[in-house]
Amino acid sequence: MTRSVMIAELAWPEYDRLVRHGKTTVLLPIGALEQHGHHMSMNPDVLLPTAMAERVARSIDALVAPPIAYGYKSQQKSGGGNHMPGTTSLDGLTLTSMLKDVLKEFARHGVRKVAMVNGHFENSMFIVEGVDLAIRELRWEGIKDFSVVALSYWDFVTDETIRTIYPRGHVEGGRSPASHIPALRLLPDQTRLDTVLGMPVIGQAGFRREGQAPAGGLCRRNRARAADRFRPGLGVSR
Repeated sequence: MTRSVMIAELAWPEYDRLVRHGKTTVLLPIGALEQHGHHMSMNPDVLLPTAMAERVARSIDALVAPPIAYGYKSQQKSGGGNHMPGTTSLDGLTLTSMLKDVLKEFARHGVRKVAMVNGHFENSMFIVEGVDLAIRELRWEGIKDFSVVALSYWDFVTDETIRTIYPRGHVEGGRSPASHIPALRLLPDQTRLDTVLGMPVIGQAGFRREGQAPAGGLCRRNRARAADRFRPGLGVSR
């Protein structure tokens, strides 16, 4: 029987055996519950980093922690805004404190290497703050060999990948331009291309650039612009 890489599926003695020596990396997916248009379920920001973390864990003999399924407030220019029904967000202080506490608990278990796998753009700086506070407090407690890397899955989506997946161009339904394809493959029953507003379907790989994108739809260029204007805790700058 193959051992699960998901921490929540392990009994505590097995988990303890795997992490007490400090050599096993733990991957922690972080997402959000957020609208992704009329055609897609609200869980891609959790689904995608968790699926990617699981596949990476199998290849490097790591473990995947249960994902943090709520994130920082959706911003108008990157996630459609925090006013949308279904979008359920945390204050920055809440998210920061949760991440700090979880990291410190992993350290208590014996874990010394953690990779934070983010799936929600707005989480970014609060992840950094949570990591900083956790490492600072752990050092006060005498633990000085705890290390964390924070990344977002779209960091690895290249322009060549975008052109391959969307040869006719794309309109985004989530955080990354490539989010349609993995979401379609992972949860095909939760993606309804027939409900995309003003976007006649060309197939599972893309949409014609016609009509108006639904709330939250951003092309890659506009997402970059939104990133430049985003100010954590203050919303979008004028």
